[in-house]
Amino acid sequence: MQIKLIKFNEVDGVWSLLYEGLNAACQKCPDISLSFLWQQCRTGNAWLFVAYDKSSLVYHSAAVCVVDNWNGVDKLRVLAAYGGKSPKTWMESFQTPTNYLAALGCSSVVFDGRLGLQKRIPNVKMLRAVYEVEPNGR
Repeated sequence: MQIKLIKFNEVDGVWSLLYEGLNAACQKCPDISLSFLWQQCRTGNAWLFVAYDKSSLVYHSAAVCVVDNWNGVDKLRVLAAYGGKSPKTWMESFQTPTNYLAALGCSSVVFDGRLGLQKRIPNVKMLRAVYEVEPNGR
């Protein structure tokens, strides 16, 4: 499994291959849309990483990422990701491209997710929680 950063001018060429998986990821995180991800990748405001089989050039998974600054420290934030048929394989693959983190000046990878991810990903720690309050207690 290889990790590749898709250049912004190549996004349209691979998007149709990744559309279903990224759309499924967006359905699980309703605060982000597939069209937003596509626009961010096409304009170069977000990076599209793919994991693929080098021998067959089949894309197995993808992640759309941006650099966020957290208290003066840059981190690579995953906006959306899907793992194809094996999320575990994706997470293992994505942890290997430390050269991307160093090149981007990032100290780590951050992402939103369910509490169950703590059981699946070694060395993960919760950084924050998201709350919602309706006006007038409705």
